[in-house]
Amino acid sequence: MRKAHLHIKGNEVRKNKINPYIFGHFVEDIRDHMEAMLAYSLKGMDFEDESAGASGVSAAWQSYTDGKNTRYALEPAAPKHSGHSQKIRIFSADQCVAGIAQRVEVKGGVAYRCKLVARATAEIRQVRLAIVDRATGEQLCETFVEAASHNWREYAAELKPARRCTNAEFRVEISSVGAAWRDSVSTGTLWLDHVSLLPQDAVGNVKKEVVDMTKRLNAGMMRIAGNYISAYHWEHAVGPELERPNMINEAWGGWTSKYFGTDEFLRFCRDIGVEPLICVNAGSGTPEEAADWVRYCNDDASTPFGAMRAANGQVEPYSVTYWEVGNEIWGPWQVGHCGAEEFAHRYVAFAKAMKEADPSIKLMACGHTQPSWNKPLMDIAGEWMDYLTMHIYHGFNQFPIHTETPKESRYKSIVTFAENTRRAVNRAREIIESNPRHRHVKLAITEYNTMYYPNTIRCGLPEEHTLEAAVANAGNFNEFIRNSDLVEIGSYSDLVNGWLGGCIRVGDQYSDQFRGKVTGASGNNDVVYG
Repeated sequence: MRKAHLHIKGNEVRKNKINPYIFGHFVEDIRDHMEAMLAYSLKGMDFEDESAGASGVSAAWQSYTDGKNTRYALEPAAPKHSGHSQKIRIFSADQCVAGIAQRVEVKGGVAYRCKLVARATAEIRQVRLAIVDRATGEQLCETFVEAASHNWREYAAELKPARRCTNAEFRVEISSVGAAWRDSVSTGTLWLDHVSLLPQDAVGNVKKEVVDMTKRLNAGMMRIAGNYISAYHWEHAVGPELERPNMINEAWGGWTSKYFGTDEFLRFCRDIGVEPLICVNAGSGTPEEAADWVRYCNDDASTPFGAMRAANGQVEPYSVTYWEVGNEIWGPWQVGHCGAEEFAHRYVAFAKAMKEADPSIKLMACGHTQPSWNKPLMDIAGEWMDYLTMHIYHGFNQFPIHTETPKESRYKSIVTFAENTRRAVNRAREIIESNPRHRHVKLAITEYNTMYYPNTIRCGLPEEHTLEAAVANAGNFNEFIRNSDLVEIGSYSDLVNGWLGGCIRVGDQYSDQFRGKVTGASGNNDVVYG
């Protein structure tokens, strides 16, 4: 799905449902980041990725067999599903076992719910599910699923590993041992369309550790948005999960998780007690589509879109107040990129449609740190907005830091980052206050962070925050507080992992504090820390 921003505000603010100012963080939903946040143990659950090519096995999975003629192929998906189905065919002449496997990390003593969408030829009576220690081969748990039909069926099972293992392997396996089949047509074949593994301690489908740690942040707001949003269609990620299409992140590449759509996001906000902020697709989307999203979230169940929401499990309206139109539309990395005047007229069309759907909502327009964007936007559309948004990122592109810069000089540069923040806010203030038609508009910093690039001090470890970056981000935060008559929302990027450093870190690829961005398992890749 997307990128969500979490904002910190005081308990009194939350209790009274008012908004003097909100500060905080966000979750960025590029595929790897969302997978770090979600509790699913497996990747490629719908066999959507065909990049494995000639092997016939969907990416993220590996084949294994002790036979000589096992065949693997990707075929069309089950009805109402997207992606592919994974075909596994064995032969009785091989007298073998075969299947697919994936490396996982598992907790000890915690039950895992396994869901399969599968079909099999009549000779395949059962499917074995197992978790083993990759290093020793020790079996940590197993169960068998009775294959009931040649047609697609959904199956459920439970696995409970005997102990914690950070280098485990999950296996889906069939066998021809002791069998004698007519080896023709499709004899001895299993097709899998979905395989998932979810620990029972998950909160919805989010890691319990992430939820617990997020609650401790005293969060005020969570934003769902990001670069993928400019090509995102909300209706693709509501309703039964298995019937949702797999979605490409057209801005940054990779996949957008279909398992964290509107309802999952808003339930997550409810679970951690925060106000949601939804950013709508103003790139390839339409005003009507955005207005329907408002209706889905806020209409009574007696209306068409309210009834759709109720059918998906939420009868009462979510009552989402804060809506943002467009994410960084000024950037060429966005689908629907355009100039300021074009976006201003586009924004007005969105605002009119969304306000017609629910006049009580608060609207934000995609702003910039540059007056050349903000001034025409405010002149044309200012009276239609409650907030002008801004993203503030600092790094070596704004300051003379390079790989040879001494540490002392880097420190002097990085602690001046807040001066740039002050200048951006002041220039926006001048524009907002220049005309009584838009003097009511407030400023929402819906993304900010300090990049400490190039980070050579930590010897090639991830681009995590250093103490110098902490000082710089504190300076940014102080600037927001000093301008809190104007800046009502300040959103630190990211919540979980992220491309430059989330305040919650999960897993090997982005955040292993012991090894950094290196291949292989460290034994700490299931660690969640702040």
